[in-house]
Amino acid sequence: MTFSTMGLAAQELPPTVDEIEVTEQRFVNDAGLEIVMSQYEPIGVDSPVVLWCLPCGGCSRNYFDFKVEGANPGSYSFARYFARRGITVITADHIGVGDSTHIPHDPEVTTANFLADRMHEAVDGFRQLPKFSGKPFVGVGHSFGSGMLLTQQYRHEDFDALVVLGWSSIQIALMYTDGQFKALGTPGDRARASVTNLGFEAPQELIDANRSISTTVVLPAVQQVGQPGWCVPASKSVRVPVYLGFGEFDTLLDPQGEADLYIDAPEVVTAVLPGSYHFHNLAEGRQLLWSGIIDFVLRHTAR
Repeated sequence: MTFSTMGLAAQELPPTVDEIEVTEQRFVNDAGLEIVMSQYEPIGVDSPVVLWCLPCGGCSRNYFDFKVEGANPGSYSFARYFARRGITVITADHIGVGDSTHIPHDPEVTTANFLADRMHEAVDGFRQLPKFSGKPFVGVGHSFGSGMLLTQQYRHEDFDALVVLGWSSIQIALMYTDGQFKALGTPGDRARASVTNLGFEAPQELIDANRSISTTVVLPAVQQVGQPGWCVPASKSVRVPVYLGFGEFDTLLDPQGEADLYIDAPEVVTAVLPGSYHFHNLAEGRQLLWSGIIDFVLRHTAR
């Protein structure tokens, strides 16, 4: 395994595509459960790879396509940034999240493994479409979405590379009322989720954008992947290249410790975005993180 801290691009990559097409896609499994996705397709080029993106807990797939009042269209959109640079992006709502099928919370049903298995069915279905036949798929997760991505890879090895963002497999941390990041569940204090996501004194338009993507939290899946160490076996089992992306003030305590978990990955690239809190897609300098991910993806999926 090699370890690199060069995951941020020196400068933003210029667009290579003038137009993209955004469509809604649906996958229905044999039990009638539906996963709803958005597909961002570059027009006029043959995309070399498909990014399959899973959002954070309590957020819909629109985490990857933020619309911020007063900002240039697409300027906060992860999905549109990649599509404008020739890469197909699919953003997906888990079962119980956003527009996908909602079922009652049931400890015997809505587990992390259940959600991962249903998402695997959708990925497998898309891999068999003629449009995507033979193309590499890269899994992208943010926060809870990263925990689910690791769970899915552990169970099904669906992806040719992983982009794990804003996630700790060791111990999740949050900003607390005394202004310090501490392990989740620290007694005698209260976590400040909004500050964890956006930092102190965030502009109102970013706060509004944050609220606009809120959706249900799927239990017990969120509780399971958030348990300290629950995803450690999954991280240690990864056998494809891994990109780890964090904000400078993110929900973890030790980025190097996270990288050290991926003992079987052929390469681990770690990027820490200066000044960013947990929601990297609303942070200044986000384009350098996105461009670094593009470099990683293209290097490891060229065929």
